[in-house]
Amino acid sequence: MKPFIPFAFVLLCLSPQLFGQGCVAIRSTGSCSMMPGSMHQDGRNTTVMANYRYFRSFRHFRGDHEEKERLEQNTEVINWSNTLDLTLIQSWNQRWSTAFSIPIISNVRSSLYEHGGNSGGQENRHETKSFGLGDARATAYYWLVLPAQDHRWSAQAGLGIKFATGDYQVDGLFYKADSTIIQGPVDQSIQLGDGGTGITVEFNTTFRINSWLLAYQNGYYLFNPREENGVSTRRGSLPSQENYLDGTATMSVPDQFMGRLGVNALFGAASVSLGARLEGIPYTMCWVAAAGSDARDMSSQSSLDCPIKRGGSISLPLCPGLWSAIGLKVYLIKTEPNAQVRLHKVMQHLQIGH
Repeated sequence: MKPFIPFAFVLLCLSPQLFGQGCVAIRSTGSCSMMPGSMHQDGRNTTVMANYRYFRSFRHFRGDHEEKERLEQNTEVINWSNTLDLTLIQSWNQRWSTAFSIPIISNVRSSLYEHGGNSGGQENRHETKSFGLGDARATAYYWLVLPAQDHRWSAQAGLGIKFATGDYQVDGLFYKADSTIIQGPVDQSIQLGDGGTGITVEFNTTFRINSWLLAYQNGYYLFNPREENGVSTRRGSLPSQENYLDGTATMSVPDQFMGRLGVNALFGAASVSLGARLEGIPYTMCWVAAAGSDARDMSSQSSLDCPIKRGGSISLPLCPGLWSAIGLKVYLIKTEPNAQVRLHKVMQHLQIGH
Protein backbone atom coordinates (compact mmCIF):
# COMPACT_ATOMS: atom_id res chain seq x y z
CA MET A 1 0.00 0.00 0.00
CA LYS A 2 1.30 3.42 -0.90
CA PRO A 3 1.56 5.88 1.99
CA PHE A 4 -0.74 8.85 2.24
CA ILE A 5 1.09 12.08 1.53
CA PRO A 6 -0.26 15.25 3.19
CA PHE A 7 -0.42 18.41 1.13
CA ALA A 8 -1.25 22.09 1.23
CA PHE A 9 -2.61 24.43 -1.38
CA VAL A 10 -2.40 28.04 -2.41
CA LEU A 11 -5.38 30.11 -3.59
CA LEU A 12 -4.79 32.09 -6.76
CA CYS A 13 -7.20 35.01 -6.98
CA LEU A 14 -7.72 37.71 -9.59
CA SER A 15 -9.97 40.73 -9.24
CA PRO A 16 -11.64 41.85 -12.46
CA GLN A 17 -15.07 43.44 -12.37
CA LEU A 18 -17.63 40.88 -11.22
CA PHE A 19 -21.00 40.12 -12.76
CA GLY A 20 -23.62 37.59 -11.79
CA GLN A 21 -27.21 36.51 -12.20
CA GLY A 22 -29.59 36.04 -9.30
CA CYS A 23 -31.61 33.07 -10.48
CA VAL A 24 -29.41 30.04 -11.01
CA ALA A 25 -29.55 26.32 -10.34
CA ILE A 26 -26.09 25.34 -11.61
CA ARG A 27 -24.41 23.04 -9.12
CA SER A 28 -20.85 22.06 -8.36
CA THR A 29 -21.13 18.58 -9.88
CA GLY A 30 -19.61 19.84 -13.13
CA SER A 31 -16.00 19.67 -11.98
CA CYS A 32 -13.81 17.52 -14.22
CA SER A 33 -11.28 15.19 -12.64
CA MET A 34 -8.88 14.95 -15.52
CA MET A 35 -5.16 15.24 -14.72
CA PRO A 36 -3.00 17.57 -16.80
CA GLY A 37 -1.25 15.61 -19.54
CA SER A 38 2.15 16.15 -17.95
CA MET A 39 0.92 14.42 -14.79
CA HIS A 40 -0.35 11.28 -16.45
CA GLN A 41 0.47 8.25 -14.28
CA ASP A 42 1.98 5.11 -15.82
CA GLY A 43 1.04 2.75 -13.01
CA ARG A 44 -0.96 2.56 -9.79
CA ASN A 45 -1.07 5.88 -8.00
CA THR A 46 -3.43 7.67 -5.66
CA THR A 47 -4.20 11.34 -6.26
CA VAL A 48 -6.00 13.75 -3.95
CA MET A 49 -7.55 16.86 -5.46
CA ALA A 50 -9.34 19.89 -4.05
CA ASN A 51 -11.24 22.44 -6.11
CA TYR A 52 -12.50 25.60 -4.43
CA ARG A 53 -15.07 27.86 -6.04
CA TYR A 54 -16.64 31.13 -4.90
CA PHE A 55 -19.72 32.35 -6.74
CA ARG A 56 -21.80 35.51 -6.29
CA SER A 57 -24.87 36.27 -8.36
CA PHE A 58 -27.11 39.32 -8.30
CA ARG A 59 -28.31 40.14 -11.83
CA HIS A 60 -31.75 39.24 -13.20
CA PHE A 61 -32.78 38.18 -16.69
CA ARG A 62 -36.17 37.35 -18.17
CA GLY A 63 -35.40 35.84 -21.53
CA ASP A 64 -32.59 37.91 -23.02
CA HIS A 65 -33.78 41.07 -21.25
CA GLU A 66 -31.84 42.15 -18.18
CA GLU A 67 -34.01 43.69 -15.46
CA LYS A 68 -31.59 46.48 -14.52
CA GLU A 69 -34.27 48.18 -12.47
CA ARG A 70 -33.82 45.50 -9.82
CA LEU A 71 -30.39 46.90 -8.97
CA GLU A 72 -31.61 50.48 -9.19
CA GLN A 73 -34.47 49.72 -6.79
CA ASN A 74 -32.30 47.55 -4.50
CA THR A 75 -34.72 44.64 -4.93
CA GLU A 76 -32.14 42.24 -6.40
CA VAL A 77 -31.67 38.75 -4.99
CA ILE A 78 -28.08 37.94 -4.03
CA ASN A 79 -26.65 34.42 -3.79
CA TRP A 80 -23.25 33.68 -2.26
CA SER A 81 -21.91 30.17 -2.77
CA ASN A 82 -18.68 28.63 -1.48
CA THR A 83 -17.87 25.11 -2.68
CA LEU A 84 -14.94 22.84 -1.89
CA ASP A 85 -14.88 19.76 -4.16
CA LEU A 86 -12.81 16.91 -2.72
CA THR A 87 -11.76 14.19 -5.16
CA LEU A 88 -9.85 10.93 -4.73
CA ILE A 89 -8.43 9.46 -7.97
CA GLN A 90 -6.98 5.97 -8.25
CA SER A 91 -4.89 5.22 -11.34
CA TRP A 92 -4.85 1.47 -12.06
CA ASN A 93 -2.62 1.36 -15.12
CA GLN A 94 -1.62 3.54 -18.05
CA ARG A 95 -5.17 3.95 -19.32
CA TRP A 96 -7.67 3.25 -16.54
CA SER A 97 -8.46 5.32 -13.46
CA THR A 98 -11.43 5.83 -11.15
CA ALA A 99 -12.46 8.89 -9.18
CA PHE A 100 -14.80 9.69 -6.31
CA SER A 101 -15.77 13.31 -5.69
CA ILE A 102 -17.96 15.01 -3.11
CA PRO A 103 -18.51 18.75 -2.57
CA ILE A 104 -18.83 20.61 0.71
CA ILE A 105 -21.14 23.57 0.11
CA SER A 106 -22.04 26.75 1.98
CA ASN A 107 -24.79 28.95 0.50
CA VAL A 108 -26.37 32.23 1.58
CA ARG A 109 -29.30 33.91 -0.19
CA SER A 110 -30.50 37.46 0.49
CA SER A 111 -33.85 38.66 -0.85
CA LEU A 112 -36.87 40.89 -0.28
CA TYR A 113 -39.58 39.18 -2.31
CA GLU A 114 -39.34 35.87 -0.42
CA HIS A 115 -40.01 37.65 2.86
CA GLY A 116 -41.94 40.90 3.34
CA GLY A 117 -42.00 41.76 -0.36
CA ASN A 118 -40.09 44.05 -2.72
CA SER A 119 -42.21 47.09 -1.82
CA GLY A 120 -41.54 47.00 1.90
CA GLY A 121 -38.04 48.49 1.92
CA GLN A 122 -34.71 47.07 3.02
CA GLU A 123 -36.05 46.16 6.46
CA ASN A 124 -37.77 43.27 4.68
CA ARG A 125 -34.45 41.89 3.39
CA HIS A 126 -33.53 38.61 5.09
CA GLU A 127 -31.25 35.66 4.44
CA THR A 128 -31.73 31.93 4.05
CA LYS A 129 -28.80 29.53 4.25
CA SER A 130 -27.67 25.97 3.57
CA PHE A 131 -24.53 24.08 4.51
CA GLY A 132 -23.41 20.48 4.09
CA LEU A 133 -22.40 17.81 1.60
CA GLY A 134 -23.56 18.07 -2.00
CA ASP A 135 -24.20 15.35 -4.58
CA ALA A 136 -21.29 12.91 -4.89
CA ARG A 137 -19.92 11.42 -8.12
CA ALA A 138 -18.10 8.19 -8.97
CA THR A 139 -16.43 8.08 -12.40
CA ALA A 140 -14.31 5.70 -14.47
CA TYR A 141 -11.80 7.28 -16.88
CA TYR A 142 -10.02 5.81 -19.89
CA TRP A 143 -7.20 7.40 -21.88
CA LEU A 144 -8.17 7.09 -25.55
CA VAL A 145 -4.88 8.68 -26.61
CA LEU A 146 -2.06 8.50 -24.08
CA PRO A 147 0.10 11.56 -23.42
CA ALA A 148 3.46 10.92 -25.09
CA GLN A 149 6.52 12.77 -26.29
CA ASP A 150 6.11 11.68 -29.92
CA HIS A 151 2.69 13.31 -30.42
CA ARG A 152 1.00 16.42 -29.13
CA TRP A 153 -2.57 15.24 -28.52
CA SER A 154 -4.02 13.26 -25.64
CA ALA A 155 -7.66 12.39 -25.03
CA GLN A 156 -9.60 10.89 -22.14
CA ALA A 157 -13.22 9.78 -21.74
CA GLY A 158 -15.20 9.32 -18.54
CA LEU A 159 -18.47 7.67 -17.53
CA GLY A 160 -19.94 7.96 -14.06
CA ILE A 161 -22.85 8.15 -11.66
CA LYS A 162 -24.04 11.20 -9.75
CA PHE A 163 -25.61 10.22 -6.42
CA ALA A 164 -28.35 12.07 -4.55
CA THR A 165 -26.25 12.57 -1.41
CA GLY A 166 -26.92 16.30 -1.05
CA ASP A 167 -29.91 17.44 1.00
CA TYR A 168 -32.52 18.74 -1.46
CA GLN A 169 -35.07 19.59 1.26
CA VAL A 170 -33.19 22.23 3.25
CA ASP A 171 -35.61 24.49 5.14
CA GLY A 172 -35.28 28.15 6.08
CA LEU A 173 -37.29 30.84 7.85
CA PHE A 174 -39.27 33.39 5.84
CA TYR A 175 -40.32 36.65 7.52
CA LYS A 176 -43.63 37.91 6.16
CA ALA A 177 -45.04 41.44 6.09
CA ASP A 178 -47.69 40.59 8.72
CA SER A 179 -44.89 39.68 11.19
CA THR A 180 -45.46 35.95 10.84
CA ILE A 181 -42.49 33.62 10.36
CA ILE A 182 -42.95 30.63 8.08
CA GLN A 183 -40.63 27.65 7.77
CA GLY A 184 -40.27 26.13 4.32
CA PRO A 185 -37.84 24.85 1.68
CA VAL A 186 -35.20 27.38 0.61
CA ASP A 187 -34.89 28.36 -3.03
CA GLN A 188 -33.67 25.67 -5.43
CA SER A 189 -30.54 27.69 -6.22
CA ILE A 190 -29.16 27.12 -2.70
CA GLN A 191 -30.37 23.57 -2.12
CA LEU A 192 -27.39 21.26 -1.54
CA GLY A 193 -28.60 18.60 -3.98
CA ASP A 194 -31.26 18.05 -6.62
CA GLY A 195 -32.65 14.72 -5.39
CA GLY A 196 -31.79 12.81 -8.56
CA THR A 197 -29.44 9.97 -9.43
CA GLY A 198 -27.90 10.72 -12.80
CA ILE A 199 -25.39 9.55 -15.40
CA THR A 200 -22.36 11.69 -16.24
CA VAL A 201 -20.25 11.62 -19.40
CA GLU A 202 -16.96 13.47 -19.92
CA PHE A 203 -14.50 14.04 -22.72
CA ASN A 204 -11.16 15.71 -22.03
CA THR A 205 -8.25 16.57 -24.30
CA THR A 206 -4.86 18.27 -24.09
CA PHE A 207 -2.63 19.70 -26.80
CA ARG A 208 1.08 20.28 -26.17
CA ILE A 209 1.98 23.66 -27.66
CA ASN A 210 5.62 23.43 -26.59
CA SER A 211 7.69 21.91 -23.81
CA TRP A 212 6.10 24.01 -21.05
CA LEU A 213 2.68 25.09 -22.39
CA LEU A 214 -0.42 22.88 -22.75
CA ALA A 215 -3.88 23.72 -24.03
CA TYR A 216 -6.76 21.78 -22.48
CA GLN A 217 -10.45 21.14 -23.08
CA ASN A 218 -12.97 19.56 -20.69
CA GLY A 219 -16.53 18.60 -21.58
CA TYR A 220 -19.16 17.30 -19.13
CA TYR A 221 -22.85 16.43 -19.28
CA LEU A 222 -25.15 15.23 -16.50
CA PHE A 223 -28.25 13.24 -17.50
CA ASN A 224 -30.88 13.38 -14.75
CA PRO A 225 -33.75 10.98 -15.56
CA ARG A 226 -35.90 12.16 -12.64
CA GLU A 227 -38.33 14.93 -13.59
CA GLU A 228 -39.07 16.51 -10.21
CA ASN A 229 -38.15 15.86 -6.59
CA GLY A 230 -41.45 16.74 -4.90
CA VAL A 231 -40.09 19.70 -2.89
CA SER A 232 -42.38 22.73 -2.86
CA THR A 233 -41.24 25.94 -4.52
CA ARG A 234 -43.56 28.10 -2.39
CA ARG A 235 -41.22 28.62 0.60
CA GLY A 236 -43.68 27.48 3.25
CA SER A 237 -46.83 28.78 1.54
CA LEU A 238 -49.41 26.62 -0.19
CA PRO A 239 -49.10 26.30 -4.00
CA SER A 240 -51.83 28.01 -5.98
CA GLN A 241 -53.98 26.38 -8.63
CA GLU A 242 -51.94 28.26 -11.23
CA ASN A 243 -48.74 26.73 -9.85
CA TYR A 244 -50.14 23.25 -10.42
CA LEU A 245 -51.41 24.12 -13.88
CA ASP A 246 -48.16 25.62 -15.14
CA GLY A 247 -45.95 23.00 -13.45
CA THR A 248 -44.15 25.29 -10.98
CA ALA A 249 -45.47 23.82 -7.73
CA THR A 250 -42.45 21.56 -7.13
CA MET A 251 -38.75 21.69 -7.94
CA SER A 252 -37.55 19.79 -10.98
CA VAL A 253 -34.31 17.85 -11.46
CA PRO A 254 -32.49 19.36 -14.46
CA ASP A 255 -29.74 18.11 -16.71
CA GLN A 256 -26.52 20.10 -16.63
CA PHE A 257 -23.63 20.75 -19.01
CA MET A 258 -20.16 22.18 -18.58
CA GLY A 259 -17.30 22.98 -20.95
CA ARG A 260 -13.88 24.36 -20.13
CA LEU A 261 -11.09 25.62 -22.38
CA GLY A 262 -7.72 27.05 -21.36
CA VAL A 263 -3.97 26.68 -21.05
CA ASN A 264 -1.56 25.21 -18.48
CA ALA A 265 1.93 26.62 -18.04
CA LEU A 266 4.26 23.97 -16.62
CA PHE A 267 7.04 24.82 -14.18
CA GLY A 268 8.62 21.58 -13.00
CA ALA A 269 6.23 19.96 -10.53
CA ALA A 270 3.83 22.90 -10.65
CA SER A 271 1.38 24.21 -13.23
CA VAL A 272 -0.45 27.53 -13.51
CA SER A 273 -3.63 27.55 -15.57
CA LEU A 274 -6.07 30.07 -16.98
CA GLY A 275 -9.27 29.22 -18.80
CA ALA A 276 -12.93 29.93 -19.39
CA ARG A 277 -15.75 27.71 -18.12
CA LEU A 278 -19.12 27.56 -19.89
CA GLU A 279 -21.86 25.89 -17.86
CA GLY A 280 -25.60 25.78 -17.78
CA ILE A 281 -28.91 23.95 -17.95
CA PRO A 282 -30.27 23.14 -21.43
CA TYR A 283 -33.59 24.87 -21.98
CA THR A 284 -34.79 22.19 -24.41
CA MET A 285 -34.84 19.69 -21.53
CA CYS A 286 -37.66 21.53 -19.76
CA TRP A 287 -40.90 19.59 -19.58
CA VAL A 288 -44.29 19.93 -17.96
CA ALA A 289 -44.39 18.82 -14.33
CA ALA A 290 -48.17 18.96 -13.94
CA ALA A 291 -49.77 15.71 -12.85
CA GLY A 292 -50.45 13.33 -15.70
CA SER A 293 -48.49 15.34 -18.28
CA ASP A 294 -46.10 13.72 -20.70
CA ALA A 295 -42.58 15.07 -21.22
CA ARG A 296 -42.52 17.66 -23.98
CA ASP A 297 -39.86 19.71 -25.67
CA MET A 298 -40.00 23.22 -24.27
CA SER A 299 -38.98 24.71 -27.61
CA SER A 300 -42.49 24.07 -28.96
CA GLN A 301 -44.37 25.12 -25.80
CA SER A 302 -45.24 28.36 -24.09
CA SER A 303 -43.00 29.67 -21.31
CA LEU A 304 -45.52 28.53 -18.71
CA ASP A 305 -44.80 24.92 -19.64
CA CYS A 306 -41.42 25.11 -17.91
CA PRO A 307 -41.33 24.19 -14.20
CA ILE A 308 -38.71 25.50 -11.81
CA LYS A 309 -35.85 24.22 -13.96
CA ARG A 310 -34.60 27.74 -14.66
CA GLY A 311 -34.02 26.46 -18.18
CA GLY A 312 -31.34 27.81 -20.46
CA SER A 313 -29.27 29.24 -17.63
CA ILE A 314 -25.71 29.85 -18.87
CA SER A 315 -22.61 31.29 -17.22
CA LEU A 316 -19.08 31.90 -18.44
CA PRO A 317 -16.50 32.54 -15.67
CA LEU A 318 -12.76 32.95 -16.05
CA CYS A 319 -10.97 30.24 -14.06
CA PRO A 320 -7.42 30.86 -12.87
CA GLY A 321 -5.78 27.93 -11.13
CA LEU A 322 -2.64 26.58 -9.53
CA TRP A 323 -1.52 22.96 -9.57
CA SER A 324 1.37 21.69 -7.48
CA ALA A 325 2.76 18.20 -6.91
CA ILE A 326 4.29 16.50 -3.92
CA GLY A 327 6.45 13.61 -5.00
CA LEU A 328 4.90 11.64 -7.84
CA LYS A 329 1.73 10.54 -6.10
CA VAL A 330 -0.26 13.55 -5.00
CA TYR A 331 -0.99 16.74 -6.84
CA LEU A 332 -3.12 19.75 -6.08
CA ILE A 333 -5.16 22.11 -6.58
CA LYS A 334 -7.35 23.94 -9.01
CA THR A 335 -9.07 26.98 -7.60
CA GLU A 336 -11.98 28.81 -9.16
CA PRO A 337 -12.41 32.03 -7.16
CA ASN A 338 -14.96 34.66 -8.01
CA ALA A 339 -12.59 36.15 -10.56
CA GLN A 340 -15.36 35.83 -13.08
CA VAL A 341 -16.65 37.81 -16.00
CA ARG A 342 -20.25 36.63 -15.97
CA LEU A 343 -22.31 36.07 -19.12
CA HIS A 344 -25.73 34.84 -18.07
CA LYS A 345 -28.76 34.56 -20.30
CA VAL A 346 -32.03 32.73 -19.74
CA MET A 347 -33.14 31.37 -23.08
CA GLN A 348 -36.87 31.45 -22.47
CA HIS A 349 -39.18 34.18 -21.16
CA LEU A 350 -40.10 32.40 -17.95
CA GLN A 351 -43.15 33.59 -16.05
CA ILE A 352 -41.54 32.45 -12.78
CA GLY A 353 -38.65 33.87 -10.85
CA HIS A 354 -38.07 36.98 -8.82
